[in-house]
Amino acid sequence: MFVRDKITYVKGSTFKTDKDGGTVLKASALSPSGSVTFSTFANSSFNYFMSGLLPATPDLPDSASLAYFYRDIYLHDNVAGSVVDIMSIFPFSDWELRGLEEKDLDVFNVALERLNMRDLFPQLSVAHLVDGYFCGSLVYDAKARNFQDILIHDALQCNIIPSPFNNIDPTVKVTVSGPTLQFLETTSAYAKKYIQNMPRGFLDLLRSGAFTLDPLTTLFIGRKGLTDRAYQSYLHRILPMYLIEKTMYRGTLTEATRRQRAMSHITAGDDVWTPTSEELGIIVQQFQDAERDPLGGWISTRNAVQVQDLRPGGDFWKWTDMSDTMTPYKLRALGVSEALLSGDSSYAAAESAYSSFLETVNAYRTHLTSAVFYRKIFPTIAV
Repeated sequence: MFVRDKITYVKGSTFKTDKDGGTVLKASALSPSGSVTFSTFANSSFNYFMSGLLPATPDLPDSASLAYFYRDIYLHDNVAGSVVDIMSIFPFSDWELRGLEEKDLDVFNVALERLNMRDLFPQLSVAHLVDGYFCGSLVYDAKARNFQDILIHDALQCNIIPSPFNNIDPTVKVTVSGPTLQFLETTSAYAKKYIQNMPRGFLDLLRSGAFTLDPLTTLFIGRKGLTDRAYQSYLHRILPMYLIEKTMYRGTLTEATRRQRAMSHITAGDDVWTPTSEELGIIVQQFQDAERDPLGGWISTRNAVQVQDLRPGGDFWKWTDMSDTMTPYKLRALGVSEALLSGDSSYAAAESAYSSFLETVNAYRTHLTSAVFYRKIFPTIAV
């Protein structure tokens, strides 16, 4: 009906082409109501890569429902969990503040010591990579005119509302977790003394159960990805491999628990002997008793009894069959070179992989240093 290399367009209720302006199809000629359904594609609904497999797809920016998946990967996946630990421990070391007189640096050094940033950074990095963000509240000590501590908020207890502006952190609504409320009601003398030194207004917010964080004292470090969401987990690309391995691992455990040996098929009878049901049951019982005998069993049968093993215990699709195959895919998804971890390469290739890894780690450390120190803590201390 339509010319392949000509542009078809609509004018009023008529389809036309650009060749001669002639009418290709009149709407009024096909439908009494003067309307025509015209479709150029087979199906307008798009199935995403993980549609039906995960509770979140690219058209749903809120990935809070995937937090349990990410934490499961970090805790149980030997590749992804190890890479996150390397990225969270390797880049950070001690530091030294410079640029001001010694007396002017004292307030900053005291704040960093009280906040225990040296030990906090690896924990911050794990949350940043696994959950996609780290969120904490700076606790201000009015007497010392400095920060006392950081209250770390569990990502599962936070509701993140993205901000359309680059220089403004998203709005964070927090539901106080059970362990935090339990700590406030603790009977420990040390904990009670520590709580008494905290600001009264801050404790009232915690006891209220839910509140919105103050942007000025909130330390929110989100891992940016797509522009339609406030954060994105480092482990998101591992999900396809994770689902495959999870299914295979469960199947392996089920098969190993259900059956440790092959099934035995016993054939009995010939032209002169047709065993009855009772005789077949006795023969099966003999073989079962012999299997349970710890010293080894003896079985005597007639000459027309044959035994054959079917489906050996290891004759099924196992997780171990593909665990090594999945490792390269995971490393590529995480952006880590296989040569760096395996060592099965030449010196030049290993040196190149190591240099690339150092550049990645250095960029990551610079990003967190800027986000934590220069954009949040130092300006707030100065004020």
